[in-house]
Amino acid sequence: MKKEVKFLVAALLASLTFVGVCAAQEQTERPFANKLSAIDVNAPIKAIPREYAQPAQERGELVRVDYPVGDGTKYAVVYLPYGYDAAKRYEIAYVMHGGGDNQNMLLGAPGEPGNGFKNAIDNLIEKGEMSPIIIVAPSFYSGDRGDRGMGDAFRGVQEFPKELVEGLMPTVEEKYSTFADSTSPEDLAKSRGHRLFTGFSMGSLQTWLVLTQQMKYFAVFVPLSGDYWIGGANPRGASPNDKADAIAKAIEEQGFGADDFIIYAATGSKDIAEPNMTPMIDAMKKNDALFGKNMIYRVKEGGVHSFPAFQEYLFNVLPELYKPE
Repeated sequence: MKKEVKFLVAALLASLTFVGVCAAQEQTERPFANKLSAIDVNAPIKAIPREYAQPAQERGELVRVDYPVGDGTKYAVVYLPYGYDAAKRYEIAYVMHGGGDNQNMLLGAPGEPGNGFKNAIDNLIEKGEMSPIIIVAPSFYSGDRGDRGMGDAFRGVQEFPKELVEGLMPTVEEKYSTFADSTSPEDLAKSRGHRLFTGFSMGSLQTWLVLTQQMKYFAVFVPLSGDYWIGGANPRGASPNDKADAIAKAIEEQGFGADDFIIYAATGSKDIAEPNMTPMIDAMKKNDALFGKNMIYRVKEGGVHSFPAFQEYLFNVLPELYKPE
């Protein structure tokens, strides 16, 4: 009898310890949980101030990272914030371009900063409006050029989710310091709460595909000016309700629920993507249990489908999601 009592007490203590460990893990693995609550969804999406397009005093660095894909290699442009310190841990955002663009479009190329958006990120960090983060700009195209036809883009975005987790993420996060303790699938999954995926236009479709296939490794999704319109269970031409149901089903089949992710979507009222994106988001909102507390959708009045709009959305969204402590 005494042995049974001791066994039961030991089992109870072990159970309580396990619960405590799980609770602690949940706290450390869900830093995104309260990010949306402080965002004013009625605030206008502001243009990038002219001074933010000028070079900052404290400038981040752009580096090229080559990574394996099948029998070949591809590359991504990686932004390291000013003062990058390998002894620190950094949040990381993967940012996908739109159709016809390439890895260098958003931030520029190493040694050749591009159209000013890198300057905007540098200024946001320097002014204390955004925490220093690592940004990775890959491509769904197979080569260096981004001027291929739509057929190549369709194939690329469907192949990229596998490439992302098997080649790009392990390479980048082995080289630079993130919240992943290692680049094992287990540690990459454990650190999903510190990893964001976003994209514009075709890159927005890419974001939905990463959400529906690779939630194990990402918790924050920012689809910009593009709906979920291809995929095995969601063929092109599906209704908004069908798309919303397919997204919900994919989330649940991956083993996740409402507490495990956030979606921050945006587009413009005159954007060619808006007539498809808004009805789909509205259909998703009907599933209040899954999307009611963890999804924001903002529409810029008069906003059109353009690269400057892509920059504006990121300029507004990233500081809101990466507020300094």
